[in-house]
Formats: sequence, C-alpha cells, structure tokens
Amino acid sequence: MLNRTGLLLTVVLATAAGAATFAVDGGAVTIDTARYRAGWRDGCLVSWRTKLPAPAELTVGGAMTPEQIPSGLCSLAGQEQAAREQHHPWNFLKLDATFPAQHPAGAQSKLSTARIPGGLRLTYQGLTGEPDATLVQELVVEEGSGDLLLRQTATSPNPGVVGIAFSLLNVRGDIELAMPYFGGQRWGREFAEGRVIGIAYTQFWHAGLVIGEVPGGGSFMVWAEDPNMRPKYFYLRHQGTTQGLSFEGLPESPYDTRTSAELFTWRLNTFAGSWVEPARRYRDWLVKTHHLVKRSERPSNWVDDIALLWPTSPSDRQAGSTIWRQPGSPHSCTMRPISRARSVSRSCLSCCCLSNRRAMSAERNSWGLRLNAASWGRRISPVRIRLWAKREWVARLAAASAG
Repeated sequence: MLNRTGLLLTVVLATAAGAATFAVDGGAVTIDTARYRAGWRDGCLVSWRTKLPAPAELTVGGAMTPEQIPSGLCSLAGQEQAAREQHHPWNFLKLDATFPAQHPAGAQSKLSTARIPGGLRLTYQGLTGEPDATLVQELVVEEGSGDLLLRQTATSPNPGVVGIAFSLLNVRGDIELAMPYFGGQRWGREFAEGRVIGIAYTQFWHAGLVIGEVPGGGSFMVWAEDPNMRPKYFYLRHQGTTQGLSFEGLPESPYDTRTSAELFTWRLNTFAGSWVEPARRYRDWLVKTHHLVKRSERPSNWVDDIALLWPTSPSDRQAGSTIWRQPGSPHSCTMRPISRARSVSRSCLSCCCLSNRRAMSAERNSWGLRLNAASWGRRISPVRIRLWAKREWVARLAAASAG
C-alpha cells in the first residue's frame, strides 16, 4: 500500500503484447507497454506517448486540471441544477464554464494502491467538495490486445450520485477526432477551438467511442465496453494548443437516492494505422456482442406488419387521428420514440426539454401511444424500439383504429 509520500513502486507484468510496467511515484502512476507509455494522476490520464507506428507524443506539457472538464464523481447533492445543466444532451459552452457538480480527486485526496491481476487498484479517499467520498479505479493491461482497461466505482454518504468521469488531459491541439456524431465527423480546431462541448450517448454521441488521428500517422481510441448501452457523456475542451477529453459513465436511474456507482469497462489503446483500424476493432466487438447480422442476410418479415411509416413524432391530433383511423391501416410505426409526460422527474434527472412537450405527450397518450424508459436515465436500444413498434404500438394503434 502506498500514499502520497514519494515512495516508488514498480510492478512488471508479463503480457502477450510484451512486458507492461506500472510505476507508482507519490500520486503519479506510469504505465509502460510495447504500444504506449501513459501517465496517470488524480484519476486522469495526463500524459500519453504512442509507440506506433513510431514514437510520438499524444499530449504536451500543459497545466490542464481535472476541474476544467468533468472528472471524478458527479453528484446531485447541493448542486442539482448544475448537474441538470451539465447533462443536457447537446451542450456548447464557453471555456470559462465550470462544473460544480463534479468532484475530482486532487491534492487533498489520500491515495492508496494495491496490486491486482494484470495491474493496479487506485483508491482516492476524499474528493474535491466531497471530503467523505471515495473513488476507486482499477487499471489493467489486457493480454494480447495491450488495451488499458479502466474500471471505476465511487461511493458517497450523500445521496444523489449520478456518475463517474475520467479525463484525458493535455492532448495536442493538432490532433483531430473522428466522432460518431451526425453520421460521422472530424472535430478539429475549426470546429471546436474555444469551446467546451458535451454530447450524450446515444442522441448525439451515436457510438461509445472516440478516435484521435495523429498528424504523421497513427491513432488512438477510447471506447466503452458496455453491452447494456447505459447512459454516457463525452466532453471536449479545446483550448487551441491543448485539448481535454472527458468520458462519463452513468448507472441506471434513479439518482436522487443513489450513494454509489459501479461502471462498465473503458478501453484505451494506440494504433499504427488511421481511424479505420481502431474503428474496425469496435465494429468487431459490436458484431460479436450483439450478434449482428449483415443487412443482406437479415429476415424482413417484421417489416410486413407496418402499413404506415410516419417520419417523425406526430404533433397534430387531427392529422394523427385521421390517418390512424383509416380503414385498412391499423399498423403504423413512428421513427422517433414518444415520451410519457410523467417521465420528467428528479429520479431520472431528465433534462431533454420534455417539460415543453407535456401537452403533446398527453395528446399522444390519449391515442394509446406510450413508450416507457424514454428519458436518458434509462436508454432503450434500436432493437427494442423495433420490438415496441411491432408489439406495443401496433397493438394500441390497431385498437384505436377499431374504435
């Protein structure tokens, strides 16, 4: 066990990808593998050097701090409004934005470390603004892939735990990000400089990965190994010469009574190729995990049950009633899930402007349309949406048409 006393511990772990070395010096952890060298401090990745295809720095010497971008434990306690505003699904903020609901590890935290199979467990006791809270991070280098695996848990005596974030700080300003955003975009200085951007999975962050391309060759990827598709947020702070990337994971709601959180695994690695190489790895994981089948090989029988495809959520009662009550058109499907008005609640921390749609939701409910779990506190997958369309919506629409 170690704390911030300047003691040095070096652990050498043999992996199929080569020897992985974990060195602890006071509050800093250095992880050295055949693919990269990473520096960890205060719960964040503060330095990163790739060795593929040739040695290159992914970060620069900078003074970015965890407080400048969401890091550590997020809590409703005493900062409910700030937590709601931070978790709007699409945020574009100025660089002077603050995140008072976040409680990162810092100089006041007591750090202890312990060896675990393949890596180290870091325990931070006492977080910024939450002196009795605890953040636990496990860092493991996976055999074969060389991925750096991050698993996190957090506890607080104050109810209202929302999620846990870690940050990649001091990223070079000339590194462009390949983002699964509106079909896929490149985020560089022209788009992001001078901003703090926050996007929610899955509304705007359409897949749980971020890829950075290094000028001159090579790339890196951070992605969520989360088959349950739980809520996540990605934040980017672009200061021009440096960038900060933040990755937040949330457990299921409710949050107002929650005093702990345990997350899925985040994976980090560097690659010799362009964005295509890491993206292929993520695609292969999706196919294997969710048993995906190529479009050309999928059965399409369920499509035959749909007689009407409405391109968006209908808001006009008269038009909707007219179409759905037409003889011979009992089966309908909309392309956007419809929310219950009562889903606006503190327990789900719903902040997607649903309150402005209460009247519309009431109208839809009167048509027999209901879709549970519509707030971001409890996501549903496209597969589930498809099943709801067939089993739930079609049944209700058929009943309404018959009436």
